[in-house]
Formats: sequence, C-alpha cells, structure tokens
Amino acid sequence: YHRWRAPIDGTIVRSWVEPGTYFAQRSGQTEGSGTWEGTESQPYLGHVAARAVFVFHSEFTGYLALVCIGMVEVSTCHIEPKYVVAAGGPGVAVVRGDEIGWFEFGGSTHMMIFDPTKKIQLVD
Repeated sequence: YHRWRAPIDGTIVRSWVEPGTYFAQRSGQTEGSGTWEGTESQPYLGHVAARAVFVFHSEFTGYLALVCIGMVEVSTCHIEPKYVVAAGGPGVAVVRGDEIGWFEFGGSTHMMIFDPTKKIQLVD
C-alpha cells in the first residue's frame, strides 16, 4: 500500500516534492542482510532519495512533519494537487485519513518529526 494519508486533523501549511536519486548506496556500503530490508540504507536514503515533505499544524500537535521517502527504485512521489501548499501560501485543512499523495512504484519508508515544544506520546 503506497498511498499516504493525513496523520492528524489540522492544516497542511507547506508541502513539496524534493527530487532525489534512486538505486543509491552510501560509500562503503556492502550487500547483505539489512542493506535493502530497511535498516542500514534508510538514514542515507532519507537524505538523497526523492521525498514528499508535508508540514502540518494543529493545536494539539503543534507543527508535525511527514516525510515520505521513495526508496531504491521508487523515486516518484506524487502529492495530490489540492494538497500542494507553496511557501507563504494559504494552508489546506485536512482530516486524519485524507489521501494526500502516493508513491508511483516499489518500496518506501516514512518518517514523522514532532514539534519539540509539545509533549506527544505515541500509543499502540
């Protein structure tokens, strides 16, 4: 399942696609367990792979960033056009679960960055 959904009720205050590379490996990386299964390469790919970046705001969470990373052969990130928010542009309201974009193909990962001024606790 390679579609992204809004993680919170709130407003997207900025979003964009950051172009990147694909089939990249960090210097000195070897092939083996963990290389592509999601551990060793993720920090590197989080810097060089194509990424869709969303910055949300809500009263409860403060600012929250969602970074969708197109890993390995993916490299194509699409933001649903109505959720593209330019710098300084008006925000777009979202409800948790709204489909905000998708990966074109293949494997992927995500990261969420939380506002350090808010005390957010994740639960199962």
